[in-house]
Amino acid sequence: MTNSSLLGCIIQGLWEEWSGTIDVKVRDRVVGQVVMAKGKVAWATSKDQTENLASLVWRLSHITAEELSTVSKTYYKHKGKKKIGTILEEEGLMSRPVLRRCLMLHIRFALANLFSHEDALVDPRPEVLQTDDEILFLPEEVVPFSVIADFAKGWVERNKDDDYFRKVTTDSFVLRPLFELPGYMASAVISAHGGVLVAHRSVDWLEPKILAVLVASMLETSMDLSSAIELGQARATMVECSSGFIVARWVDRDKQFACVAMTDHDANLGLIHAGLNRLSGTITTWLEQVLEPEQTG
Repeated sequence: MTNSSLLGCIIQGLWEEWSGTIDVKVRDRVVGQVVMAKGKVAWATSKDQTENLASLVWRLSHITAEELSTVSKTYYKHKGKKKIGTILEEEGLMSRPVLRRCLMLHIRFALANLFSHEDALVDPRPEVLQTDDEILFLPEEVVPFSVIADFAKGWVERNKDDDYFRKVTTDSFVLRPLFELPGYMASAVISAHGGVLVAHRSVDWLEPKILAVLVASMLETSMDLSSAIELGQARATMVECSSGFIVARWVDRDKQFACVAMTDHDANLGLIHAGLNRLSGTITTWLEQVLEPEQTG
């Protein structure tokens, strides 16, 4: 790791699929750490953070005060060697999708604190880590938007032939509200013909291009069926498969572009539909910025 900034280390770690711990220091005092595994963020802590994962989970009403006490006692009994997330799962207090969302929020809070130290220095230490691949996070899921957007803008200006940040990182922030859906696996903005305008995934096996073609076919079929039985034009469609749910919704009046979200079976379909509906206006505005005027209708 050769970068001297925290975000630089995280991005370099992503590219190199690096594993290890990044100590964040201010005037030679460690103020926090970022743990990475296989190029993704596994954990982050900040001394400015006022709560741990267990208290966050309690504050979000996922566990009771009594359950919080039980988790805390178990954690201290094992002298910190057993992770709080593991305890929550073993005690049957939390499902994996909800745990992932809470971890993401906890890491976001920690990173927001760490990035507030403008004079911070970093000390990366490579390590071989045992982690759970299902609860690792890409930078765009946990790094504050303003931080990564400023970095991306400077990167694109210096490396005009490299559109990684524009197409994969910066633009994917338009989908960020969907990342918090329980059971979230992937999301995308697609065209009616199955093209991918921007996509994000938290699982490596899911190919956005294949998802886009599938969803385009689903939308076309639902429109044909709804028109055939005189129900008017379909605005959204959903399919359940062995891996989970795929929900898609048109975002423009001419039905040329749609937003799609895929989740596992623990997801709440009402939350998915509500999330897509709330996001439609934001995506329409984003489309107007990145496409030629005649393409958006």
